[in-house]
Amino acid sequence: MKKRFLLLLVLTLMFALTGCSLEEEELNFDINREAAINYVKAVVNSYNDISDVEYEYYINDGKPIEKTAAAGFRAAQTTDHVGSFLSFDTSEDKVTFTNGARGNVLCSIICKYENRDVKVTVSFTKNRAYDVIKDGTLEQLEQYASQSGSSVMDYLKYYYADYGYDMTDEESFIAGYILDQYNQYPFDADECEVSPVYSKDELMSKAGINTAIGMGVVFAVLIFIAFIIYLLRFVPVLLSRGEESSKKAEKKPEQKTAVKAVTPVKKEQPKSISDGNLVGDAQLVAVITAAINAYIEGTSGTTGVRGPVTTDSKDKLIVRSIRRVR
Repeated sequence: MKKRFLLLLVLTLMFALTGCSLEEEELNFDINREAAINYVKAVVNSYNDISDVEYEYYINDGKPIEKTAAAGFRAAQTTDHVGSFLSFDTSEDKVTFTNGARGNVLCSIICKYENRDVKVTVSFTKNRAYDVIKDGTLEQLEQYASQSGSSVMDYLKYYYADYGYDMTDEESFIAGYILDQYNQYPFDADECEVSPVYSKDELMSKAGINTAIGMGVVFAVLIFIAFIIYLLRFVPVLLSRGEESSKKAEKKPEQKTAVKAVTPVKKEQPKSISDGNLVGDAQLVAVITAAINAYIEGTSGTTGVRGPVTTDSKDKLIVRSIRRVR
């Protein structure tokens, strides 16, 4: 029993949510739908087929609605190749009013072109200036009606019956009166979007082509990265070869400079008795010692007396003693 009750409750909630989704969304502000549709048609007729001079003017110096409309219709012709304009499709299922993200209202209609349909959407925002003018006009009408002792509608029908204004109610009359006198609408158009309508098959084929192109680019980049990683294995070998060649180049000039530096040093060093090669021979030392002693004895004139081992030479060299170096 409880299970059946829960099932009925779930079904009831589902139907209630379905009914809520089918209800039309409340718009951000009240808008005259017929006037909005006519405005969209006027945009299509004005910017559908413009010359290059007009296009440059609208793009550079036009208002936002003019700039976006000119760019959208030019792209539809040059990029999507929609062809020539045929007619408007303003049936109930083709005209939509939705809320925008900026507190605006979007009005969309379908336009028939030679090659495919085009959805034209115009964004409308509430005109604050219109509200100010409307309040002032209503206040004046109420004053005039009170002075004449009649209602506002009677006053309007009496004084404005021949001007062609809509006398259905005060709102209709004021809307026409402000448009005629001040050229102001209750809403302003600020942007236009032109979107060619593609079938599901066309969208699927485009999605497949885009996916294939994207995957191809990704795989190409991955293959290129893999090739670069493969080449990195040769970098250490090239670096080692470069270091060996640089070392060889550095060694050659060092050897040459060493030979040049040593050669003059050997030539400049004088040979002396204290040199290791000469002192190492004991016999040569004994002979030199005997010769020096004999020279001293012959010059002194006395025998048996050995004076100090001193003598003068032309090069001012004085030998005081001689000892063996081990």
